[in-house]
Amino acid sequence: MLEIIILIIIFSIDVLFVSISYSIKNIKIPFNALLMISFICSFSLLISVLFSYSINCFINNTLKNFISFLILFLMGLYNIFQERIKRLFKDSNNKLLNIYFDETKADFNNSQNLNQREAFNLSLILSIDTLFGGFSIGLVYNYILFITILSFIINIVFLELGFFLGKKIKLLNINTSYILGIILIILGILKLF
Repeated sequence: MLEIIILIIIFSIDVLFVSISYSIKNIKIPFNALLMISFICSFSLLISVLFSYSINCFINNTLKNFISFLILFLMGLYNIFQERIKRLFKDSNNKLLNIYFDETKADFNNSQNLNQREAFNLSLILSIDTLFGGFSIGLVYNYILFITILSFIINIVFLELGFFLGKKIKLLNINTSYILGIILIILGILKLF
């Protein structure tokens, strides 16, 4: 159970940092946009968990654990090298890729207030980790409703907390990708034992 909570927090940590960035740049996330972001991120996790849960009966425990390890390990490596990967594709004309490289670019009309469409685009980018990560959770666990509700709550808390922290501090240039990547790799390795 603790592992599920840790994974959901890791998958949601981007939401926290995006919210801090928005707060520092004085871009507001209205409550309806906040709910949409949290809902879409949680819904992508639900889809991923349901998909992995549906194939659960067709594969044995050893293979399940190996697939979970592989997903978490690859996500960990991606987090470690995230900045380099983003630099490779930074000069793109694709709106979603631009949001991926700089989440504050979701405010297309520069209104300093995220509308529903902008929140939807942002939530698609933020739900990438949960889409892949949920697959590893669903292969091992069957607390589908708990996982979805917890994800929704954590996303809302992180969005509100990030906005509060952004008002209080300037964004420190700390790269947490390495730490999160190492945690994901360790959790992946633990799946093998």
